[in-house]
Amino acid sequence: MDTGGRLYNIVLSKEILEAITLHALSNEKEEVAGLLLGSWVQERSKPLEFTGFVYKFCALPRVDRKKDRVEVCDEDLVKVQEAHQNSGVNVIGWFHSHPHMTSFPSHVDLSTQKRFQQLDKRFFGIISSCFNKSSSGIEVIAFQTGEENDLVDVPLQIDDCQHSRRIRFLKDGDNRCQNKFDSRMHVLKVAFQEEKDRYRKYLKASQSSDSYTTYVHLTYQQSLTTLIEYSLDPNTRLIKDRIADRKRELELLSNSYMD
Repeated sequence: MDTGGRLYNIVLSKEILEAITLHALSNEKEEVAGLLLGSWVQERSKPLEFTGFVYKFCALPRVDRKKDRVEVCDEDLVKVQEAHQNSGVNVIGWFHSHPHMTSFPSHVDLSTQKRFQQLDKRFFGIISSCFNKSSSGIEVIAFQTGEENDLVDVPLQIDDCQHSRRIRFLKDGDNRCQNKFDSRMHVLKVAFQEEKDRYRKYLKASQSSDSYTTYVHLTYQQSLTTLIEYSLDPNTRLIKDRIADRKRELELLSNSYMD
């Protein structure tokens, strides 16, 4: 698919960024991945350039869990796209984490990204570097693959107003107007289900050994505790931010009424 245009920049809401962060923090030892849904909007002053607006993040369950690699295949993209075919959004990008690593994409990442760009030149990737001792915090970058298989940085804009600004263009009931907790709750659901499936798999294999069964139980409890620990902080911050936003809205309404 050749769109005849190129990606100019990407716009995320703070809630989508929090969902991505939550997913990255859900596993310190292994990479996780997901797909980004939204739409491309043509720039008015630059007709051959597009901005990608991300409305929803969809975490992907992993069949094969690896420490240094996560695979997003074309089948994943097709399944998620089909599940949202009546929602007015498309899969426009993908995400994966780099635990204990920099945000710089590997040659495998660049190859995966190039494969997606063959479907649409505007398709992009996002990497979240976390648990990296050499960094002061979590690093998030957006990228594409160049013609020489090199890294192409894509500007990433965090815009709290993107949903409210575009909501007037959407019809009532349009699924692009997601509940702000929707992507975050999906991330938690996928993460907990992964641990549950792995627990059942090893529990079934441990029936002949009481000591191994105990080990499986304890490992599962530890995994759940870690997930809860990593999910509490970003969710608490989101709730505090939402309360602060509502207070500002009430203040503006009060001032407007007084005037």
